[in-house]
Amino acid sequence: MKNDKVQILRAAAIMAVIIIHTCPSSMEVWVRPFVNFAVAMFLFLSGYLTVFDRYSSNKQWLRFYWKRSIRVLVPYMIWTFFYTVLSPRNIGTRFLYNTATAGGGANLYYIFVYVQLALLTPLFKIASHSRYRFLIFAIGPLSLLFFKYLPLLHGHELGKLTGIWWSTSCLAWIPYYYFGLLCGNGIVGAQCKTSWLTFFYLAALSLEMFEGYFLQYHGMPNCGSQLKLSTYLTNTAVLFASCRFLACSYDVSGHKFLILTGSFSFGIYFVHVLLIKILRHIPIYGMIPFPLNSFVLLSASLAAIIISDKILGKRLSTWLGLK
Repeated sequence: MKNDKVQILRAAAIMAVIIIHTCPSSMEVWVRPFVNFAVAMFLFLSGYLTVFDRYSSNKQWLRFYWKRSIRVLVPYMIWTFFYTVLSPRNIGTRFLYNTATAGGGANLYYIFVYVQLALLTPLFKIASHSRYRFLIFAIGPLSLLFFKYLPLLHGHELGKLTGIWWSTSCLAWIPYYYFGLLCGNGIVGAQCKTSWLTFFYLAALSLEMFEGYFLQYHGMPNCGSQLKLSTYLTNTAVLFASCRFLACSYDVSGHKFLILTGSFSFGIYFVHVLLIKILRHIPIYGMIPFPLNSFVLLSASLAAIIISDKILGKRLSTWLGLK
């Protein structure tokens, strides 16, 4: 049952990703706060499913690194190539650049973030048993202040190399993965009254919308970004609720569509950006209003993944990251 619940949360996360990438820029300030939990949820679940007791020796940690890294890096290389081929410029040079910078698609930065967090997991294990364990949560907001808000307040942009490093760095995402590790290993719980959690969530949503308008006023692009200070508060509420959902006894076996969507969420994450590029060349798709276009994209992505999985078989589907 817990695995089905994980798949339902993955389904919620991939649906949020689809909405993020189909939301009109004119609406993102007030729409995005409701779905900015997307990547945070994926990272939280990755941490939640990492059981420290399974890794007590260097050999076991090496196996962990191998499994986590190869599982995502091979699909990353393949999809980077696919996205690069769509560019009319020099494919060879562009492929190397895109591979090194996660520049092939708007979604590929996640792989860099995920691998970095996996590599840091032994250090998180040590930190989780320290009296200073909760200081790890400060890394995300502090990095955001230093690399995003200080340049904004001083009226200058990050250099090209620093900007690329920041866009693929795991620093801002650490709190979500780390919280998953703590919850999944029983180090912390998520016990709180539903009324308080609801109030906290609504207050955080209001703050995130205000911050979005603040960034918009100062001319910052992507003002609905998942990387905002207030988003940490919103996502905290969502992840607390998710932790409670995973621990409850509610039977979710009847939610077949959500479970199916969650089981193919990794493949949908890779393929949906490619489908966006394709669908934009179909005139009728451009006439579909938001959020109906989100449903169309999700349905097309899921259908493409299921059909491809049937045709290609388990092994090739795994290497392509379809499941």
